[in-house]
Amino acid sequence: MKHLSSIDGLLVALVALVITMTGFRVWYFGSTHYIFLVINLALAAIPWRLGKWVVRQQYWRFYAALALWLLFLPNAMYIVTDLVHLHNDAVAPVWYDTLLIFAAAIAGLFMGFTSLLEVEQKLKQLFMPRTVSIIIGAILFLSAFGVYLGRFLRWYSWDIITRPLALLESIIVRIVFPFDHIRTWGMTTILTLLFMLCYAMLKQLRQAPLFSATDKRGIRPVGER
Repeated sequence: MKHLSSIDGLLVALVALVITMTGFRVWYFGSTHYIFLVINLALAAIPWRLGKWVVRQQYWRFYAALALWLLFLPNAMYIVTDLVHLHNDAVAPVWYDTLLIFAAAIAGLFMGFTSLLEVEQKLKQLFMPRTVSIIIGAILFLSAFGVYLGRFLRWYSWDIITRPLALLESIIVRIVFPFDHIRTWGMTTILTLLFMLCYAMLKQLRQAPLFSATDKRGIRPVGER
């Protein structure tokens, strides 16, 4: 997990950048509109930290912890949809707000993917590789669906406790009548593909010998002696 620890440090730096940019926007432009990005990052940090706790659990406790982690995981992915707020508060330059939301979205995604990497390593100790791949795909699909529920239907992770029947009804009606809810499954499908591709790219980057003196064939980079 040493590699993940270095990612954690970079994530903290990225979150600090978002907080600094948000604070500057409040101070210089006198608008508190984008403070919600800081709140969303705080929610994204819940599955990020939960993931480290999940992998330490054993037996039935692991599955219970995994369910809790999965409940909060969409919070980390959700920030990519905050781009819909881009023109809602035009006191700052568009380029500034674009970079601010983009930085927050990247931080949220990497929080989610970092915790997913840790959970995947744990799953590989319990299941065959093909089964793990299916589980990871299902997790990303459920996360995408959770993002839809949060963005368009305004459901929150804790509503499964405070309003379970209403939430369940909202989900079931979309499963039973899928063609009446094209937007639901269209957005969920696109987000699932986006999350899968981004996660696969992150895993490939972790495995690539970008910083090694030689590649896997023993060939030194051009210009090195």
